Amino acid sequence: MQMGHTRRIYAALIGSSGIAIVAIFGVLFWMTYVTNAVARDESLYRMNTGLKSYFENLREDAAFFAHWTVGYEVLVEDDPATVESRVGVAVTVDQQFSQMYITDPDGVPRYAYASGIPGSDLSIVNPQVVEIARAELDKLLPDLQATHAGLARIDGALVMILAARTQPLEGTSPEPSIFDDADLTQADMPLTILTQVAQDDIIKDFRVYTQVDALSLYDPSATIPPDRTVASLSDVRGNPIVTLAWQAPRPADQPLRQVLPTVAGISLLLIATALIIARATAQQTIALSQARQTARTDHLTGLFNRQGLDEIIASAAVKEALARGHLAALYLDLNGFKALNDAEGHEAGDIALQLTADRLNQSVRSSDYLARLGGDEFLCLLIDEKPRHAARFVVTRILELTSRPIQIENRSYDVLPSIGVAFADGTLSWEEVMNFADTAMYVAKSKQTTEPVFYSPNMQRPTRQHKPLRIVEQQTG
Repeated sequence: MQMGHTRRIYAALIGSSGIAIVAIFGVLFWMTYVTNAVARDESLYRMNTGLKSYFENLREDAAFFAHWTVGYEVLVEDDPATVESRVGVAVTVDQQFSQMYITDPDGVPRYAYASGIPGSDLSIVNPQVVEIARAELDKLLPDLQATHAGLARIDGALVMILAARTQPLEGTSPEPSIFDDADLTQADMPLTILTQVAQDDIIKDFRVYTQVDALSLYDPSATIPPDRTVASLSDVRGNPIVTLAWQAPRPADQPLRQVLPTVAGISLLLIATALIIARATAQQTIALSQARQTARTDHLTGLFNRQGLDEIIASAAVKEALARGHLAALYLDLNGFKALNDAEGHEAGDIALQLTADRLNQSVRSSDYLARLGGDEFLCLLIDEKPRHAARFVVTRILELTSRPIQIENRSYDVLPSIGVAFADGTLSWEEVMNFADTAMYVAKSKQTTEPVFYSPNMQRPTRQHKPLRIVEQQTG
């Protein structure tokens, strides 16, 4: 019992400490996660904002090369040298893009320039690029000034495509133009198509606009490290074309690493404190339990004493048994004990009481209660749905075990109990049941019989007499 209490105390205190430690670490890691998640979301927002700005600038670049009066005039005049010097120079000399195509409004190539290579070369024209540019501009109709900028996968390479309808734009020429007030249609506007093929240049531009240096591009089907934040880009058809991955800031990791040793130390201190408190509490509990057990236990026989019996009587189980009539009380008094005690001394009397208590313990069931009321008086309390049957069984066992003489040195003595039995009937109090059992015991004692006497209402309590001591056998050495 005490071991069970001790274990519960240790379990409660250490369990509480464990819960507190788990809560502390849980809050710590949760705050770290939330802080890093906010930083990741901010990084993703900056990435999306940067990409949006990047594509907007590309569309503005397309408008810059296509929406100006001088350029339109040059294309209308259709002089190759002038076209290259005024329009194609952005690629052949400035190398701002990988390629530039100038096509008729219906997409037939007229000029094609490659980065760093002088002169037009129509053989470099990629029909897929032209087809994509035309299709995307057609989607933007009827807005003839709309421009396109988007990614495409062509022959396995990642290509940035810019496209716009070439047209005069008032205010872009130093002198008034005949086209300023012209009512031009789609059929009057050649297409200007710009491409950026070098993936490294595209990544470089992404890094500039998103302000993310450690930015990597992955194929959509590639496995990306789990600690990376990702953003997906689609091609002109809306299909994923490339995945951008980067290491988002984790501002809470460093503070976490700094505070973890301190928190771990506090946790160990908490556990140590819990162990100390648990040990002290357990010792105090054991001491209190032992003191309580001592207070309710007869020190000589180890049976319940009157205080212990009172606690048992106050229990809910006994009260219920009284109310239902499921209780029997056996009152025992030892015949010849006083004479033995006087003849052999108190030590011999104590031995006789201890031996009798052992025999009574062997006689009762595990569910029964056994108490020493004082002197040579004992009481057995039985709880059973059939109390009469239980009482007869226990009495039979008592008579059987106590019939053997008690050996004191070389002398044997008969110390036999007088037994009175009373039963609860649902209306009697415990005091009444015990008094009835006491009365029945006195009747048995007056009759000088070892047979149990069961209480009856017409029974009168006789004057108590001590039975003379009978020495069964004396051996001489």
